[in-house]
Amino acid sequence: MDYLLLVMILFRLHKGATLTADTTVKMEQYLTLKCECPWSGILSQINWERKSDSKKELVAVYHKQHGLKLFNKYEGRIVFLNSSSMDGSITIINASAEDLGLYQCSIKTFPKGSWTKHLLVENSDGFDNRKPDSEELVETGHHFMLRCHYVLNGTVYHVTIERIGEKHKDTIALCSFPDGKIIGPDYKERTLVNCSRALNINLLLKNISINDEGVYQCHFSTDRGNHTTTTSLSVRKEINEFMKIILIYVGAGAGGVVVFTVTIIAMVVVCQKRQKRMRNRAKLDVPKRRQINNYEHAAVYDRMTKPPSRQNKEDIYVNFQKPPRRAKKKT
Repeated sequence: MDYLLLVMILFRLHKGATLTADTTVKMEQYLTLKCECPWSGILSQINWERKSDSKKELVAVYHKQHGLKLFNKYEGRIVFLNSSSMDGSITIINASAEDLGLYQCSIKTFPKGSWTKHLLVENSDGFDNRKPDSEELVETGHHFMLRCHYVLNGTVYHVTIERIGEKHKDTIALCSFPDGKIIGPDYKERTLVNCSRALNINLLLKNISINDEGVYQCHFSTDRGNHTTTTSLSVRKEINEFMKIILIYVGAGAGGVVVFTVTIIAMVVVCQKRQKRMRNRAKLDVPKRRQINNYEHAAVYDRMTKPPSRQNKEDIYVNFQKPPRRAKKKT
């Protein structure tokens, strides 16, 4: 259904607008072409083809059981980056002008079937050369709302929403009036776009990741010419649970250190005040102690100089029992 709609849009687009690729890539010596299926499932096979001048040639085929097959001039020049998962991305080594053209990546999966993406390789000085009109900051895992507004009067034929990077350009969605909309394969699973109003189009990109950073462009094609608005998106990494726990412990430790330090300072201050009070009290007690000591010395001196008092002499009587008188024996 999407392919039929695409054909209808291509016939009705005005001012030479075309939709030939989902991603446009800048030519480099080590050329990386991203092709990652957003589905979850079982990988069966990955096919890469190149189209140039109405000709189609096989580039590479990867089968989960039969392995890898490279064709013609691509032998020894193709590296699959992660072919063990649902990722068919490749790097072409020593790329040249002969490698320019439109590439098609097809990933066959179970149970959802085949997923396809088109990539155009062209010579370019870069795509990220326009100063953004506005800036947005979104945390990872959150949603990003892109608002495309056309403020001039006129008839809008179609609106193309793109993400512009330094070395590539992704087509996120295309709104054509009155035919409908198409969403690029990389964004179809997590993008909602409202094309009901040509002058005010909203696009919601869900589950933002660090890979979504870049400049987003709304390109209006109208009867008065073209008009483009841009928004720069920055993604702030959210602290994971482990880091949150670490920060909690660090904060608790820092709080404990502060409490301990305040307690030590308070104890030192109290001790100093107590010692000061004791010193002041000792100064006040010195005269009293001197008076007491003088009195005690005087009393001792009086006792030493005073003659002893006379003791009363009294007779002491003691009762002794008289022993019994023994009888004399008669002879």
